[in-house]
Amino acid sequence: MRTTATEDDRTAPAPKASLRSVKPEYQRNGLRHVVYFTQATHLPSDVSAYGREAPNCFDQKRYLATIILASAMVEVILNKDTRMLRLGGGWRNLNMKFLKEAGRKGLPVARLLGAGESFGGASIEFIELRNRIAHGNLSGIVGFEHRGTPDYSPEARERALNHLRKAEDFVVDWYNTSPDVQERRIRHHRWPTP
Repeated sequence: MRTTATEDDRTAPAPKASLRSVKPEYQRNGLRHVVYFTQATHLPSDVSAYGREAPNCFDQKRYLATIILASAMVEVILNKDTRMLRLGGGWRNLNMKFLKEAGRKGLPVARLLGAGESFGGASIEFIELRNRIAHGNLSGIVGFEHRGTPDYSPEARERALNHLRKAEDFVVDWYNTSPDVQERRIRHHRWPTP
């Protein structure tokens, strides 16, 4: 597999990602934006799949799935970006230590912070929400107890939309700054081989 840039790649404009507004007639469930990639072949297939399915779940009011898939999109990038590779490999789950390391190595993890949050605390809402839902602890976070299923909960909708937006902001900044993308090491939707 070829993982270096060709002459054509070096003269092509740099790959860029952005959030683009969706016309009102195409909005579903109030989702008003999409993530747009100028050169999608430099987006790994796993990131693309999570990035496609998380908003689809939101459109369908599947808020718990939205949160898990948006989290997975961030987690896969943190594990596969070549700046984060470590001897012996192994998968690492989202936690503060991992995010702090990613920040030191130049990944845009600050995009995952909520208002008033910092990496100086024990955790952040993005990690806590992901972990609680992944482990089945819905108490107090999505209105499940008082309003029935999460797809009818305005709290769940807001939490899922906020979580999705943080993840998408992270992906846009990552795509625009990652050496793997910008130096075209990701080719044909495949991560570079270590």
